[in-house]
Amino acid sequence: MSSTLILQRSSRFWIDKPGHPVFRLNNTLYKLDPAAISRSSPYLEGLCKAPGPGGTPQESSEAEPISLIQVDNAEFEIFLSIAYGRPPKAESWPHGSAAVPSLLRLLELARYYLSPATKEFVFEVLWTRRHYIPAAKLVNIGLVYGSKPLFKCGFGALASMRLRDLTSLDVDLIGLEVYVALARLIEALQEHRHILAAEEPQFRDGVQQLGNFDGNDTPAHSPSCRDNEACAVDWHQAWWNGMGRFLLDGREPLTWTDSFDQFKGFEFGRMDPLCISRMLARVKKADGNGHMFTMVDQVAAKLMEKIENCDEQGIF
Repeated sequence: MSSTLILQRSSRFWIDKPGHPVFRLNNTLYKLDPAAISRSSPYLEGLCKAPGPGGTPQESSEAEPISLIQVDNAEFEIFLSIAYGRPPKAESWPHGSAAVPSLLRLLELARYYLSPATKEFVFEVLWTRRHYIPAAKLVNIGLVYGSKPLFKCGFGALASMRLRDLTSLDVDLIGLEVYVALARLIEALQEHRHILAAEEPQFRDGVQQLGNFDGNDTPAHSPSCRDNEACAVDWHQAWWNGMGRFLLDGREPLTWTDSFDQFKGFEFGRMDPLCISRMLARVKKADGNGHMFTMVDQVAAKLMEKIENCDEQGIF
C-alpha cells in the first residue's frame, strides 16, 4: 500500500489569484506573482512559459504545479523575499562565520536562477562577514560569482602571506593564473620590503629652525642638536636594528605599520629628542605601506578585468 505525499500551501507565498503560476518545492506549494518572477528570475519565468504537449505554454495549477528541484525551502523563501522587495536585514543573519554556509548556498541558488538582485544581496551580507572567510575562498567567490570587492579583499590578504603557507586547496580555489600573479606580486613586495629596510630616511644638510614639522619634507637637524654627525650615525644604527630587522625577520617579518609601532619605542642613542620626533614624523608620513597597497591594487585590478569571463570553476 503506497502512501500519498500531502502537499501544503506556503503560509507566506500563496497569492490566491487566477493566472498566477504555482510551484512545488518538496512538499510545499507556492503561488507567486508573475511580475515578481519576471523581475527576479529569467529562469523561473522561462519555466512558466515552457510549452506543454500542444506546443503552447501550459498553465500551472495546484493540481499540476511546476516542480522545482535541488533547492532548500528556507533559502528559496529568502530568494522570494528579495524578489518581492522585502529582503531580510543583514543583521538578522547569525553572527560570525555561522551564516556563511547558508549564504553560499543562497549565492548558488541566485546563479542557478539567474537572479542579480539575490546575488547583490548575498554579496552585501558576505562583505559584513568577510573577516570570517578564508582569503582563498573570498578570491574564489569573487571569481565564480563575479564580486570584485570580495575578490580584491581576498587577494590583498593572500598577498600578505608567504607562498609556502598556501595549501593545495587554496591553490585549487584561486586557480593557476591567480596563483602565478600572486607569486610574482609577493616577490615584488619582498624586493620592495628589502629596499625599505636598507634605505632609511636621511637628514638634509643644514639646520631647521624650531616649529611644527608635519613630515612632508626631508627634515634637517634641530638647532639644539649638538653633534649632527653622531645623531645621523645613531639614526642609521637604530633604523637597521629596528625597522630593518622587523621588516626582514626571517621567521615572522612584520608589516610596515607593526614595525613602526615597535620602532618608535626604541632608544636612539645620541640623537637629539627633536631630531628623533622629526624623523619619526617623516617615517610615519612616508607610509611604506602605500606603495605596497598600490602594487596589490594594480595586480588585483588586472585580474578583476577577467572576472566576467571566468568559467564556473573560478579558473580563467
